[in-house]
Order: sequence, then structure tokens, then C-alpha cells
Amino acid sequence: MPRPLPEIGSLFLSATARDCETPRKDIKRAVEKIPVLITLQEDWTNPAAYVEDVCRDKLTACDGYVGLFGHRYGWTPPGFQESITELEFRWATHHWRACHTPPLFLFIPRTGSEADRALKASAEAVLAEEFPDEAVREASRQKQADFKAAVVTWAGGPGRLINPFNDTIDLVAGLVSTIHHWNQKLIREAPDSPPAAIGRIPDSELGAIGREPQMKALKRARRAVCKQADSLAAAFLVHGPENWGQLQFAQALYAWGQDEEMSVLFGQPLYGHGSAALIPQLGALLRVPSLEGPDVGRLAGRVLARLEDAPLLFILPSVGSDPNRLTDFVTGFWRPLVDALATGDRTPPHRLICVVIDHAPLAAPAEALVQSEDTDATDFRCLQALPGLTALTDEDVEAWLEQSCRNLNAPQRRAIAADAADAAGKPPTDVYNRLALNGFWAD
Repeated sequence: MPRPLPEIGSLFLSATARDCETPRKDIKRAVEKIPVLITLQEDWTNPAAYVEDVCRDKLTACDGYVGLFGHRYGWTPPGFQESITELEFRWATHHWRACHTPPLFLFIPRTGSEADRALKASAEAVLAEEFPDEAVREASRQKQADFKAAVVTWAGGPGRLINPFNDTIDLVAGLVSTIHHWNQKLIREAPDSPPAAIGRIPDSELGAIGREPQMKALKRARRAVCKQADSLAAAFLVHGPENWGQLQFAQALYAWGQDEEMSVLFGQPLYGHGSAALIPQLGALLRVPSLEGPDVGRLAGRVLARLEDAPLLFILPSVGSDPNRLTDFVTGFWRPLVDALATGDRTPPHRLICVVIDHAPLAAPAEALVQSEDTDATDFRCLQALPGLTALTDEDVEAWLEQSCRNLNAPQRRAIAADAADAAGKPPTDVYNRLALNGFWAD
């Protein structure tokens, strides 16, 4: 079961504005009669702030998200590769990632319907104005097709769906009905007695469940790099299917770094993507001035100085979604940094450990860039792939309970583990939700 969620009192409507203007305004008029407050882009534009920050803050302050996806990709903010509409969808899926049934209401016109034809014509008119070159227009169409395919793939998971519609009346009626069903379901399922306590289990604890193979490999490789005088740094790749416990594992790594008395640096570039954004990001965490742009030499100098005092652990929560993201990380960021570290006039007593988290399974990598644990000769100028994240079994949960919850006896641990997972394994987020609902952490 999911965590309890609030009644829908406010919604964030995400849609490309110029080509979806009519359905957006129809939705706003209808939904406000429920009454539900609905946020559109024109309601929050703030010239004194970065539009991405304002947008993300408005979205996460709402009780739910409505995505209306037509045929236009839309505006891409400076420094980003995704349109603001795609960013909004990804922020929404991340914000409600722990919910088995997240309050994301997705609408796509049924192919060949009146709505589909109208939105396609509207999109083509705007595209012709935006991009006079047909090749550029076609590239934009392909981006939108890829984005919609990603939305459909995400919606294929448990507790999710897409609402197809034929016309504006169908769209408005579908959304209003969905909101009413959501709110009435909460009322029907509300208990007569006060709810049992739900334990808020820290992500650092959840992220440790079933991750012994990854932690053992990381610790073993860390010992190896510390023994090599000519190796000052090593980068490790965490990988697995999307929403497979990566964020919780990142918090477990953070806690591990603190236990090991490492200086832990944790952060995602706020603006920009790829290697060009990582150098100033790590520099900002180390307080390296970057007024003249990214400078890997200055960054390496600061890292070497910090390694005189303590080991460094840099955790990158997401390496992005670009198809060439791992190649870019290794060739554009990691190797230049490792080479710059090697130019220092002395070898510091400590090492830099970088953990890069990818939200996709690892395809067959080029060994010149990414090495697996069984590689004969380890090259720390490459990414070292940890074992892939797996589904969580009842055995994983029981082992974690035995280590973390000494107040539980063996039958209690077995009962909680059997409720949360089974021998075949469950998706990590499902296991996390079941554990929270057991309430044992609140005792």
C-alpha cells in the first residue's frame, strides 16, 4: 500500500503553452469549479528568479501533477538539454517517487481523434514559426516523440496509467472525474479510529537493504586504490533500472562516508549538464572560485589540498539521461581531473572516491571507459562498475532487520520481511513502502 497522500486541493498543469492554449484554459475553468487550485505557467512567471527554480518549487508545493502531451516539444531553458515540459515531468516523478500510486494524471490524445488532429495542427503552426528549417522542425518532432515514449514507458509501471482522450470535453471530464475518484477514495478508506503510527525510516537505512554486494565491492576497491601510491582517485558507477533504490542508496553511501570519517560532498549541478557542469559543481562544493569558467587545474589543486587532511567522497546522485553520459563523464570530467591530480608535487596521504549514480541498467560498456569488477587490470582512469542494483528479497529484508532492529525477535523479523518482499524479489520502492506501513520504526 502507498503512503497516505493528501486530498487533491491544488494541481500543477504541465503542457506546452502556445499549441495547447485552448485545452489548458478549458482545464483551468473546469477544475477550479471543483474547487481545486490549478497552477499554469503564466501564474508564476518571475523575472527576478531562474524560471526552472520557480517552476520546480511551484510543482512540488502542489498536491498533484497533470501532464497534457501534444505534438510540440516546447521551450528548452538555457543550459538544459530537456524542454521545461520534460523537466516538469521528471521533477514530478522524482517528487512522488516513494508513492506506489503517485498523484500524476497523464493525458495524451487518442491517435487520429479530433483532439489529436487539432493539437497536431496547432503544433505545426507554432513549429513553422519557431523553426523555419524543416530539418530542425523534424528534430524537434523526434524529441517530442521520444519524450512521449518515455512517459508511456513510465506509466506502464504498477499504480500508473495514461488517460487517452478524443476531444476537449473528454479531456476535461476525464480529469474532473479522476480528481473526484481520488478524493472520494481517500474518504472511503479513512479509518474510523486514529491511524497506526507509520515509521519514517531514514533513506540511509532503506538504502542499505540488500546492497551488501555493492558495498563490499566498493570497500574492496577503495582499499586497492589506497595501496597504490600512483593512484589518487577512483570513480565508481552505481547502476540499475530507473527508480530502483538509487536515491536511497546514495543516502546510505553518504552515511557510510561519514562513518569512515571522510569529507562527504553530495550534489547535483543545478544548471547545465555533463562534464562542463561537473567541474564548477565540484568546485562549488570545495569553494573554488569559478568566475573565469571551469578550470580543472584549480579544482585539482583544491582537491589535493583537502586530501592532505582527510579522504574525500563525492556522490553524484544522477549522471543524467544523455545516451553518451558515461563517455562524457569519463573523457570530459574524470580523466582530466585524474591527470591534473597527477601533476601535484607530492602524494597526499588520502584519496578521492567518486560515486556516480545512473538510473538505468548498464549496457555492454567499452572497457576503455567502464570496467567491471572482474577486469584483470584495474585502470582507475576508467569508471569502475559496481554490481547492478537488484530487486529486494525477503532474505535481504530479514538480514537488514537483524542488523538494524535489535528490539525485534526472529518471528517478528520474519513476519515483517515476508510482508515487505518474497523470495523472488520486489521493486525496492514497494519494499520501502511496505516497511514504513508496518510501523515498527516508530516503536
